[in-house]
Amino acid sequence: MYALSPEQFTPARNARAKEAKAAGDNDAAARIAGLRKPTAVAWLANSLARQRPEEIGPLLDLGEALREASATLSGPELRELSRQRHRVVYALVQEAKALAAEGGRRVTDDLARRLEETLTAALTNADNGELLRQARLTDGLVPGGFVAPGPKVQPIRSPRPASPQAPAPAPPPAKGPSAEERRLAQRRQRLERDLVAAVAQAKKAAAAHDATSAAFDEAQRALTAAELGLADLRAELTLAEKARDRAQRDSDRAQAINERAGREEEQAHQRIADLQTRLDEP
Repeated sequence: MYALSPEQFTPARNARAKEAKAAGDNDAAARIAGLRKPTAVAWLANSLARQRPEEIGPLLDLGEALREASATLSGPELRELSRQRHRVVYALVQEAKALAAEGGRRVTDDLARRLEETLTAALTNADNGELLRQARLTDGLVPGGFVAPGPKVQPIRSPRPASPQAPAPAPPPAKGPSAEERRLAQRRQRLERDLVAAVAQAKKAAAAHDATSAAFDEAQRALTAAELGLADLRAELTLAEKARDRAQRDSDRAQAINERAGREEEQAHQRIADLQTRLDEP
């Protein structure tokens, strides 16, 4: 039922609950009746996940890589990844708006903003991401920080006064990114590139499909017009053949009458000649 439009959801839910109750399954009827109607942003996100699963998968994979690395990357690297994340989410929002437009629905700026928040929440939290993947959201999601394991918090102790003879410890040397951190960063970059390429390919395929659909519709209209014209010609041909057959029968009858009249005329002339001969005899 979550594939239905918001207007269709409630009547369909009530009808199915009624069917379950009529079948004697009161538990199922209660569960169906308790299903929440998706809000506009939930329906939009569900539609995107259902119609473009090949784009949602890489988005969630990118979120997993970001969560794994959020505790170890430096500030500049995290900021760059954040910019990449915004670009990906923006592209998906535009794709959702295009899908809604195909169905005759307009996405307002406020609805687009809430969809962006929902996609961001799905990217930063695995549980939210799974809800989006299943396309069973009933409301928009609220983004939070990346959920990643962090260091244990130690209790604060009162500092002991330092001995005047003890020198202050030197700060530890700054560490560069480890091999694992570099691997994770490279993996994120690959996922980001793949996702952007997938979105671009999907848009290109959608545009090509629109063009071929228009050409197919035009060809179908031309074929229908040609078939109608052919049907008209066949009807005219049938009428012409019937008229020809009638004319042929009339001609045959006229010819027979003409031949009979000729024979009768010849017989009449012969009778006249015979009578004339008989009159001339002594």
